[in-house]
Amino acid sequence: MVGRELAARRQPEPAPGVHAEAEAPLLELRGLGRRSVLQATDLSVRAGEIVGLAGLLGSGRTELAQLVFGLHRADTGELRMQGEPRNVDTPAAAVELGMALMPEDRKTDGIVGELSVRDNIVLALQGRRGMWNQLPEQEQLRLAEGFVRALGIKTADLDTPIGLLSGGNQQKALLARWLATEPRLLIWTSRPAASTWPPSRRSWTRSAGWRRKEWPCCSSRRKSRRWCACPIASRCCAIAARSASCRPAAASRTSTT
Repeated sequence: MVGRELAARRQPEPAPGVHAEAEAPLLELRGLGRRSVLQATDLSVRAGEIVGLAGLLGSGRTELAQLVFGLHRADTGELRMQGEPRNVDTPAAAVELGMALMPEDRKTDGIVGELSVRDNIVLALQGRRGMWNQLPEQEQLRLAEGFVRALGIKTADLDTPIGLLSGGNQQKALLARWLATEPRLLIWTSRPAASTWPPSRRSWTRSAGWRRKEWPCCSSRRKSRRWCACPIASRCCAIAARSASCRPAAASRTSTT
């Protein structure tokens, strides 16, 4: 189907801490859906996993990510975090639970083009602290400088308006914004720029300073010849007809070789 032999591909190494089947999944969807948007969907993500969602355009990958992050309200099913039912009906509620979302359209839904690189990086963290609990300037500089160095963000200085950066560097700054909040779950719906997506899971998590057994990733992008999460994912799940079923049990695992 993809025009090349996949048997020689190496099975990705299991993520640290993902063998404890007795532990409750970090994220579990049980029949989560929205009328006329997404059929009932089952999905389970454990701490340390990178779960890829593969599907055709219009299959509901983006809609599922938006439901999980609270951009739209589900009218069927439930969402659980570490076994506890949670009501995630706003992005603020999702951030409070430790979720982060890399949007498809970084210019419309991500960056604030007029603000500096530093301001964009600390934006989510400051939002979580509240208007009256300002992040000290020295702490802002420390965070911004650290992520610019770790992610290789190319900018003249931290006060450069982020709108002047290239697309790949804007995406890196968005990633830095969410990593600064130390999320428990990163949902990535955008196609990573070439400079943002190293060729291996190990190099990516190392360059971003990830503690992978605490910060799993659920990536909802379609399979394509240019980019696919499956080669680095712990599991890949197919989503079709706006519904999916993917749990970590052996019977439902999809080979990524």
